[in-house]
Amino acid sequence: MGPHKKLSSLVTRGGKPMRVDMECVRRAFGARETDASSPAPAGRHAVVAAILRDSPDGAEVLLIRRAEHELDPWSGHMALPGGHVDASDASLVATAVREISEEVGLDLIGHAQLLGRLPELVAAPAQLTISPLVFALAAGHEPEANPGEVADAVWATLDHLRSPLAKSSYELSVRQQRHIFPAFDVRGRIVWGLTYRILGNLLSTLEPGSETGAGEP
Repeated sequence: MGPHKKLSSLVTRGGKPMRVDMECVRRAFGARETDASSPAPAGRHAVVAAILRDSPDGAEVLLIRRAEHELDPWSGHMALPGGHVDASDASLVATAVREISEEVGLDLIGHAQLLGRLPELVAAPAQLTISPLVFALAAGHEPEANPGEVADAVWATLDHLRSPLAKSSYELSVRQQRHIFPAFDVRGRIVWGLTYRILGNLLSTLEPGSETGAGEP
């Protein structure tokens, strides 16, 4: 079951859905502990960052469209900013700080607060463990996409992602077999696969007990 059905009741007042703002997000992560400042475990790891900020329409998350690269299996896909853990990175947070600075020019140390982390996922068949971290970005800071790595950067409100208007799908043919995966539509940009699952887990964090659907080939 995807996040749309389960999350439609997220935080209500008088029977009407409330706008999800950063206060709601901070409250949801407030009691959580994270070991993201510890060294990354052994194996192939990557870190992505769900960078959140307040807006007139409620809390929103930064998404990127990856630049087109022949050797990149996720070339041109919508994603969260981030990248591979380097041997010189002291922690998962250090990886996030380095990668986000390189990709979208944001200073997570000076202008953001680590709120917590979401469940790890494994990208198959690469067997790459992905650790999603959640940050709150201070007001007044905008991403500047590095064209060598990022083709586009957009903000999506959490209210949109949990609404029926965002519900979409992505079709993929593998070995002559047709597969349909659940997805989000963000102003015509289709968000599916691991990023869909991570965003679903983010939304689920705001409503404990809800479930997310599979979105990975």
